[in-house]
Amino acid sequence: PGSEQFRGGCYETFSNARGRSLRCQDCKCVGCGNGRLDTNEACETSINDYSVLLSGSTCAYEQLCSRGCRCKAQPTAAPIPPPTGPGMFYSKPLSFDAGKFSAGKRSTDGNIILSNGLSARPIAQAGDQVELAGGGKSELKFHKLPDGAAVFPAKQGCGWLYASNAENDKSGTDYDDGGVGVLEFNCKGEVTAYYKIAWNTKRNCGGGATPWGSWITCEEVEDGQIHQTDPYGEKEPAVTALGSLGYYESFTYDDSTTTPTFYVSRDRKDGVITRFTPDSKAMQCFNASDPYSRWCTLDSGTIDYLYLDEDTNLIEWTIDEKKASDNAQDLYPSSEGIDV
Repeated sequence: PGSEQFRGGCYETFSNARGRSLRCQDCKCVGCGNGRLDTNEACETSINDYSVLLSGSTCAYEQLCSRGCRCKAQPTAAPIPPPTGPGMFYSKPLSFDAGKFSAGKRSTDGNIILSNGLSARPIAQAGDQVELAGGGKSELKFHKLPDGAAVFPAKQGCGWLYASNAENDKSGTDYDDGGVGVLEFNCKGEVTAYYKIAWNTKRNCGGGATPWGSWITCEEVEDGQIHQTDPYGEKEPAVTALGSLGYYESFTYDDSTTTPTFYVSRDRKDGVITRFTPDSKAMQCFNASDPYSRWCTLDSGTIDYLYLDEDTNLIEWTIDEKKASDNAQDLYPSSEGIDV
C-alpha cells in the first residue's frame, strides 16, 4: 500500500512489513549476510508475519531479522539449512531452563543467580571507563543509573549496539548526568566502543525503538521532553512532538494500519497515556525509504488521550486532557512500561 515497493509480491524490507499481513511463504531473503539472516536463508512457510527459520528456531523481527533484508518470490519445497561458520553468532538454537537453578550457575562476579543454561559477565560499571576488546578503555566513563534500553543491529557485520538511558537528576555531559549511552559489540560479544548519543537531559527513564531504528528516550521530570536519538551516533538528538507534559516513561507504536500511531506513558498519579497521530506532512516522512528521512514522522501531528469508560468497559480517545488525567488517576495511575 502507499509508496511501499514490492518484489514478486513481498515487501522489500522487513521494517515495511512489520505489523502488516506479510506472509513469508514462498519467499527467500537475499543480500543479508550479516549473521542475523544470511544469504539464501529460507522463510519458514508455517509462520506468518516476517518470522524466519534460523538454526532450527524462529526469530521475531525485533530480535534478529535485519531491517535491510529484501524479499523476492521464490518457492522452496523445504527450508534451506542455516549457514554455519564465522560471523554466525546465532548458529545454534538458544535454550535454557527459565527459573530452574539446580546447576548453581552465577555470573562471573557472583552477583547474579542464573537459570540453567545461561551465563553472564559484567561489561560496564557506572563511573568507570569501559574495558574494550584488545585491551583499551573507553574515553568516557559509563553512565550512572542505567535504565530503559534496546538492542540494534550493527550497520556492518554481525555485531550489535546496546542503547541505554541514564536516569540521573542532573543535566549535563558527565557520567552522572542524564542522557543516553551506547555500548558497541562485535560478533564475539566483545565491547568495542562506548559513546553518548544524548546529553543535557534529566532522568532519562524509559523509551522505545521506532520502526526506522532510532531510539526514543523519555525524560521523567516536570518539564520533561521526548527525544529521538540515533544509536549509531551519526545524527544529533532531536525533541519530538510526542508531548510536553513531562514525567514521560515509555514509548511504543502501532504501524499495522496505513496511518501509524505512537504511544507514550507517564509515570505520575494522573499520568495519562498519550496517542500521537502523524499529519499529512509527517506521513511523507514515514513513507520515505531512508531511515534518517523518517525521523520527521514525529515532528507534526495530533495528540489525544486514553479514557477508560467504566460503564461500557471500553476505551476512548479524547482531546480533553483534564478529563483523561482524572480518569488515569482513578483507574490507571503511574503508568510505566507500554507495548503494542
